[in-house]
Amino acid sequence: MSYIRFLDFQFSIKDAITVQAGAGDFPEIIVSNQYAKARISLYGGQVLSFHPKDAEQDLLFLSPDAEFDDGVPIRGGIPVCWPWFGPSSKSGQPSHGVARTQTWSIEKTVQLSDGSSEIVLHLPPGDFGQFESLALSLSIRIGKTLLLVLKTENLGDSPQIISQALHSYLQVSRASECAIIGVNQVEYIDKLLDTQPCIQNGDLVINEPVDRIYHCVSNRVELKDAGLNRTIRITNEGNDSTVIWNPGCALKDLSGESYHQMVCVESAWLNSNQHTILPNESLLLSTEIGVES
Repeated sequence: MSYIRFLDFQFSIKDAITVQAGAGDFPEIIVSNQYAKARISLYGGQVLSFHPKDAEQDLLFLSPDAEFDDGVPIRGGIPVCWPWFGPSSKSGQPSHGVARTQTWSIEKTVQLSDGSSEIVLHLPPGDFGQFESLALSLSIRIGKTLLLVLKTENLGDSPQIISQALHSYLQVSRASECAIIGVNQVEYIDKLLDTQPCIQNGDLVINEPVDRIYHCVSNRVELKDAGLNRTIRITNEGNDSTVIWNPGCALKDLSGESYHQMVCVESAWLNSNQHTILPNESLLLSTEIGVES
């Protein structure tokens, strides 16, 4: 029996959850319940798709040029940036940490009484340098909304300092037709200009390249998409920042005009305010994504 067939035999749930070979032959969990359909790659522990059955389009963006190769992050969905966000302080280390390019394991799958489906993925301690005592799990609930809860546990004897983010790529009609509601009068750092704090005046309109770190945002922000006539609601917990990003140009794995179809709204605990996890302590970071027409 192949490894993927074994996973399907062990974790599939009739009429709700299956495991199959996905892009790049990485194992993928396919969810289809009464509320939504979803795809989750074990490579990166990454939700690739979340499509509520009453929504015309997927809420998540996956680049048509996304690469599915060992050692290469997948462009789109919800990458897990951990145990650091942005560039590493050590040369030769990848940006946004190691979790995006590791193969996670399935801890359990559950069909909940309300009709939602829950998948728990696990990344055990590994050869992660100074972070080798940390274990990571990701609980994913597919229901009327998509809920991700990232849990970091310190299994070692020394404190560990981390930063992290759930790097949600949201699918939009066109970035220039979107506005972020809930950041008015919030202090932010514009990474495209300098590191001096700025104050947001009104809603954020996505009509140019954006790479901003908003501090002390309320736990809910909204992405209003005039082109699709819908509002995506994002509720974050355990974060100290909300990162909003659109490159405003093509990238190696985001070619042509496809960057217009995405806006990232990320739940983050960042380098500017790192968190120390004591031995036997755990840390939670979550994001919940839903839609209203």
